[in-house]
Parts: sequence; C-alpha cells; structure tokens
Amino acid sequence: MLAHPMNMIMVGKDVSNIKDVDGKPFGRELIETTRTKGSGWVDYNFMNPATKEIDAKSTYCQRVDDIFIACGIYK
Repeated sequence: MLAHPMNMIMVGKDVSNIKDVDGKPFGRELIETTRTKGSGWVDYNFMNPATKEIDAKSTYCQRVDDIFIACGIYK
C-alpha cells in the first residue's frame, strides 16, 4: 500500500492477503480485478471507522500503469 487516508499503519504493507471479517480475501480480489479487467468493484464486510461496526463495503479499483488505485464506500 502506497497511501491510506485513515490508517497510516497500512502504508508500506503488503495487503494482497488481507481478508474481511468473514474470511473473504478481498485484497487478492482487488488485485485480480485490476489485473484482469483493469477496473471494477469488490464487495466485502469491514469495520466502519465512523461507527466501529461491521458494515458492507464496496471498493472501486482502477489500474494505472503498474499500480492500482482503490476507493471504498460503506453501504
């Protein structure tokens, strides 16, 4: 991870094996989506930092050269 707006501890970390609370490997899915399709949405469940509760989240990812950009929203 090159940057993160809320969690500076994540910067510099390998997030390819990160999973959601249900064990879904969404980090790998984000990478595969950008690698194979160039862009797309990935859905998973994650702790919402505003409410401290587990919420459904959708993240849009886009490949730009050899990196990808991702931006998530809580539903």
